[in-house]
Amino acid sequence: KPDTYDIQGLKLDARSVSGSIQMTKEDSFLHFKEGAKPEKYRFSALFNLPVRPPPAVTSIVTGKAVSKTPQMLAVIAFEKAVRRGDLSVMRSMMVGASLRETDEAIAKMGKAEFIKMVKATAGAPQKRTLLRMVVRGDKATIVFKEPGVTGSWVLQRVGAKWKMGEE
Repeated sequence: KPDTYDIQGLKLDARSVSGSIQMTKEDSFLHFKEGAKPEKYRFSALFNLPVRPPPAVTSIVTGKAVSKTPQMLAVIAFEKAVRRGDLSVMRSMMVGASLRETDEAIAKMGKAEFIKMVKATAGAPQKRTLLRMVVRGDKATIVFKEPGVTGSWVLQRVGAKWKMGEE
């Protein structure tokens, strides 16, 4: 909702981006627990972040060739674990913020509710078109298209394995 956020004092230079952001009106918090009462939230924040150029591109793979890469095979294995509700395998295939956010959600919701929510949002495999994969050293981004949406997965190599998320 573009009219919900107001960014002020935006400054961008070669080394940083800074400013402030605030919500101009309240929004509803999305609950996954059945029967939860709707809650409203609003926030404001100051930010001052370093700007770092990304590492050089080490490879680009396009089209169907993406499906045979170790990175895409990791995505497929992760999706299968999600559909099974196999929390142990899911967690072993995650890194960084993805893993931390999963652990926080489990602590808040409990394992059983989290698995129920994850399985409900996973659904059946979608007809998907793999567009491209860009690898920058130990990080990869796979861009795909499904009916009605274009999305991406970010992966990071940890040792010899590709994992969902990034440090």
